[in-house]
Amino acid sequence: MEIFNPIGFNPTLLFPKNSDSWDGMRRFVGMLCERYIAYDLNYVRVHSMLLESVYFSERKYSKIVNAMDASGVIERDLSYKVGEYSRGYRLSARFRKQAFEFVEVDAIEEVCVPKSQLETVLLENFKRVTVDLANAMKDKVSMRGIYSLMLMQKGKWYSHCDEFGKRLHNNIVNMPKDTRQYLSVDGVKLVNLDIANSQPLILGIEIRDRINLLSPLYGYPSPSPCNVPTINHIELTESVIKIRDRINLLSPLPPSPCNVPTINHYIELTESGNFYHYLSTKLNMPVEKIKKNLFSQWLFCKKHYGIGKEMEKLFPDVTAEIVEMKKRDYKNVARLLQRRESDIMIRGVCLTLMSVYPHIWFAPIHDSILTTPDNADAVQHVITQEFKNYNATPTIRVTAY
Repeated sequence: MEIFNPIGFNPTLLFPKNSDSWDGMRRFVGMLCERYIAYDLNYVRVHSMLLESVYFSERKYSKIVNAMDASGVIERDLSYKVGEYSRGYRLSARFRKQAFEFVEVDAIEEVCVPKSQLETVLLENFKRVTVDLANAMKDKVSMRGIYSLMLMQKGKWYSHCDEFGKRLHNNIVNMPKDTRQYLSVDGVKLVNLDIANSQPLILGIEIRDRINLLSPLYGYPSPSPCNVPTINHIELTESVIKIRDRINLLSPLPPSPCNVPTINHYIELTESGNFYHYLSTKLNMPVEKIKKNLFSQWLFCKKHYGIGKEMEKLFPDVTAEIVEMKKRDYKNVARLLQRRESDIMIRGVCLTLMSVYPHIWFAPIHDSILTTPDNADAVQHVITQEFKNYNATPTIRVTAY
């Protein structure tokens, strides 16, 4: 079997006394190469049992990994938390700068086992993808993009769901955006249907649900603005209780009564697709700068600063709800939004496409869906209908590659 290794990495020269571990070292480094291609510089969290069973023999992995670290092949993050995350590994700076090449190692069973019906469908869809590697190299695409395309061309597809936000990750999700133009399905270039202002919109949906579901439970009057359904007659079913408990877990205090029309104004801006342009006008700041800083300075930070301070003035009620959701852990907002996004796009849109349009080729990319041009209208219809379940009407932008 062939795997990626950095040019210049030769375990037979670096570790001459560990001949029984050479293939394991190459496989381990190959895995780090592929993760570097997909996730850039992130450490790869690998459990010691996996190191023992897949890469190195039992009770020998620690000695080998220490030697690879001491020799400047890998870098390690030794922090770990039992039951949550393992130690991290990545290529050293020296080898991250090297070009990668395919090397031959003894074959082991490396089958990407789908964990759900959706992953089964996606892995079958991926088999129909053709890669235009020649034109990508001619156009001088980034090396990370080239390596991504090479893995696909070799049929090295993967798919998994993360625990934090329940997001789906695969080759297409993790490849550089500008390299998707070199993919085709059955000889046809692809189109991407993207939800405009998706994260701000999903935040609005989450906050509106929070208010409507929880306020009556804590004795507050039920808000009933024009486009928010009243819940005066909604029974406290198991699903409502589940949502209540989920939100209550994230915030130790009940939601405070707030100006719902103001939140509706925020949602209307995100639905229209003009949210960032509105902020650009109000803050006299370029849209790209706002997109770059809004999440780190307002949504996903411990304490608001920069644009976050301006958002406190423009959308005080939305900001107040964000503060409540962060009280136990500031990461809760990111976790909550990613999980709601997955509810909509994965368990909503994708499962509908599987059941209603089984002939359609598609691949989810977090808040967007990649498909063929002839199926764009059907996919757009499914996305629109799914958001209606959340009383929202998003702006969907179609990009042809």
